[in-house]
Amino acid sequence: MKFILNADDFGISEDTVEKTIKLFKEGHLTSATIILSMPGTQKAIEYALKNPNFSFGLHLNFHSDTFEKPILNKKLIPSLTNQEGFFNKGRVFRNKLFTGKINLDEIKIEALAQVSYLKDFGINISHFDSHGHLHKYPQISNKLSDIRSEVGIRKMRIVQNIYLDKFIRKVRRPSFWLQSYYGNVIRKKFKTTKYFFNNLNYEDFSWPEKICSMRKADTIEIGTHPGINERWRVNESINITKLSNLINASKLHSKINWEMI
Repeated sequence: MKFILNADDFGISEDTVEKTIKLFKEGHLTSATIILSMPGTQKAIEYALKNPNFSFGLHLNFHSDTFEKPILNKKLIPSLTNQEGFFNKGRVFRNKLFTGKINLDEIKIEALAQVSYLKDFGINISHFDSHGHLHKYPQISNKLSDIRSEVGIRKMRIVQNIYLDKFIRKVRRPSFWLQSYYGNVIRKKFKTTKYFFNNLNYEDFSWPEKICSMRKADTIEIGTHPGINERWRVNESINITKLSNLINASKLHSKINWEMI
């Protein structure tokens, strides 16, 4: 199996950038997706410009966990922002999306602004994914396909389609049941990997062996969220290092980046 080891949230904080760069230097990552308007964004961009041997995508953002802001003025994207000009919280965004209260043209123009911001620095954007995996929803992936040719970005992360949870935990996740539908919508418009795995249990240190035991002759992206200051990010850093070492020791697996699919 060919593995893309991708660090999400590249730029979200100084410590995530520091740890992500360290993992790149140690050979444990092949790709990262840059998030904009955050404390570590500029340092992430600078690293990407100096290291074109890796692939760097855009971690599109349309919602807020803390203080994430759009590129555009709030007056241009009122359905995506609150009174202070920050993105709405994730739950608010999803509720508005599912009730038809998100203006999807605002998704389009904010995505264009984010792409332009990164390209203006000279970044060759390899692919799209998104903060909170919001691009998996067909309303959003279809709208992003409208700009595919305009921006020259034709690759996108597939929805998670490998779950290692116990059955009772898997069936509680809506995406577990909708993965084929979501995935087919993306595949019709974008080139992607066959599989995507993002560990959902941050106390589980056994998943790297389980993933490496798979005998599928195809591509898989592993999403990870490195960091130093938050325990869950520390655990993710440990696990991606472990997986990378297992791939190195295997004759059945290899590492690639998004430019290679």
